[in-house]
Amino acid sequence: MNAGFATRALAALCLGILLLHGGPALAQELELNGWVRGADGNPKVSARVQLVRSGGDGQYIAVTSQEGRFTIGSFQTGRYLVRIRQGNEVQEFVENIASSEVEFVVTW
Repeated sequence: MNAGFATRALAALCLGILLLHGGPALAQELELNGWVRGADGNPKVSARVQLVRSGGDGQYIAVTSQEGRFTIGSFQTGRYLVRIRQGNEVQEFVENIASSEVEFVVTW
């Protein structure tokens, strides 16, 4: 077996594995830790954080703690509609979430 054939066979095998498992554009899964603060810098307590994945194929919901913190386990990175609600106040925006920590600042 020549080296060129072996290299091409290995590349084809790797490509097949990537395609079988969703290709190179797979979203990374992680635990998302975040916090919600008001424009004044104070934490938003008991705020409902809802993240809806672009395309509508995933949704995550959490409620903030006394420190304004929240955690979402087994989270997929990507583009999300973020909806934060506290009482009658609601704010929505689109965010590309690519890391395990985020901070959302609301205007109220």
